[in-house]
Amino acid sequence: MSEHISKATFKQIFIDHWPSFKQNNPRYNTEYYDSVISKMLNCGDPEKMGYAEYRCLYCGRSHKVAMTCKSCFCLSCSVPYADKWIEFIGRRLISGVVYRHAVLTVPDFLGCISIATAAFWPLS
Repeated sequence: MSEHISKATFKQIFIDHWPSFKQNNPRYNTEYYDSVISKMLNCGDPEKMGYAEYRCLYCGRSHKVAMTCKSCFCLSCSVPYADKWIEFIGRRLISGVVYRHAVLTVPDFLGCISIATAAFWPLS
């Protein structure tokens, strides 16, 4: 049985380690990545992301609904993206066929060769 990691734990990992990660991996030390991480960390916080407030017509109570980041990186907001991708791929699969997923990697020292080769033989 696999352990479930909560969204709070995931966010805490980024809070604790994002600055040192950027320092060790300078290509991620950009305004874009900082923005994505900041949105993910603030997702669902009404003070930081804003909120919509509704009032019940019968009892008069108000209810606040926090805005979300809608980022595919966020554990909460990425669910619709994943569902859409699953549905997209599912329409293209042939029923009754067993599929396998493989990820092929290239060693770092060959990376420059594969990038140069890709320029001569584009996939599309």
